[in-house]
Amino acid sequence: MQIVKTLLLCLAFVSCTNNKADMNEMSSFNNEERKSESKGTYLDLSFYHSDDKEQFIPAVFSINGILFGPKQDSSSYILPVQPGEYTIIAKYIGKIQKELDLSVYKGDSLVVKIYLEDDPRPLVD
Repeated sequence: MQIVKTLLLCLAFVSCTNNKADMNEMSSFNNEERKSESKGTYLDLSFYHSDDKEQFIPAVFSINGILFGPKQDSSSYILPVQPGEYTIIAKYIGKIQKELDLSVYKGDSLVVKIYLEDDPRPLVD
């Protein structure tokens, strides 16, 4: 775990843009590019209910297959990243899984809010 933390802290400047989300998916995601004032660049990820954009969800998510556990408070995950292609998959019990593909470029940071919708299927048959 210490190696992962150290590796994450050593990553450099990037900018992020959404490269695959189509217009129908835009209500499920909110991306905002920002210039980093701290000389580092980060993905700032948070998860909310789609019907109440202020209701935080402690979602489980992965970035390129690396799993991150849920947070119990309403703060976002702020992760340093390197330039490249990223796939973010977010899920939570009773919600429909969402997937977002991002291209990350040198120079900026990206704030990503993912809105999870209720899954109409029952949890148990």
